[in-house]
Amino acid sequence: MIRAALCAALALAVPQLAGAASPTLSQLLEAAWNAHDPAQFAALFTPDAKWMSMTAPPSAVPVREQIEAYMKGYPDTDCVLGNHAASENQVFSEWTCTTIDATTKKRLEIHTVSVDILAPDGKIKERHSYLDTAALK
Repeated sequence: MIRAALCAALALAVPQLAGAASPTLSQLLEAAWNAHDPAQFAALFTPDAKWMSMTAPPSAVPVREQIEAYMKGYPDTDCVLGNHAASENQVFSEWTCTTIDATTKKRLEIHTVSVDILAPDGKIKERHSYLDTAALK
């Protein structure tokens, strides 16, 4: 419910999204994530990219290292791309990810919305992730 409202609000805030084609970047992110390949995933980001998540404080750790750490804690994560839209330099994506917590062995289904700000070369220079944290409890 929260993620649908956030996607709707983002679409209203960025009028040029209407009629935008499916962004190839979102499909590449989905494929890289589901390949469980941190290098493939990190290649879609600029070397100095920043990833801000509402579940963690801002980090200066490179994206590849963040992804490697996440994949160690949640090694079986698979993500399905849902609604997504793009403007000239932004991509908005809705995700449903399933995983098994390596510590608790609990199955989790996590709903996420990501907002990616793109560099001129089309790579992600800034990512904002908004997770439905209720699934993490």
